Amino acid sequence: MEAILQQLINEMKAIKINMATKEDIQRLEEKIDNNAIKIDNNATKIDNNTAKIDNNAAKIDRNYSQINRNFNQIAANSEKLQELSKISQRQDKSMETLALRSIEHETKLRDL
Repeated sequence: MEAILQQLINEMKAIKINMATKEDIQRLEEKIDNNAIKIDNNATKIDNNTAKIDNNAAKIDRNYSQINRNFNQIAANSEKLQELSKISQRQDKSMETLALRSIEHETKLRDL
């Protein structure tokens, strides 16, 4: 009988060691609550970052459109500049020709 009582006492001690106490459960609940708060905070941060990413994507799209317009304008300006350069070269040749003719006419006038 005494052996049975001792065995029961030992089993109860083992159960007590393995059982979570009320304080253990409260600590776990607090940890769970703290983790839930952290998760909510992280979700809020993710939402904020998602909004920022969307905003930045819109800015990138606007910048891309502006860069594309600028590129097209630069290409058009380059073509116009090449045309102006050709016109300027023709005008320079015309001026040289006119200058030579003027010198020839002056020479002829002196000879008269």
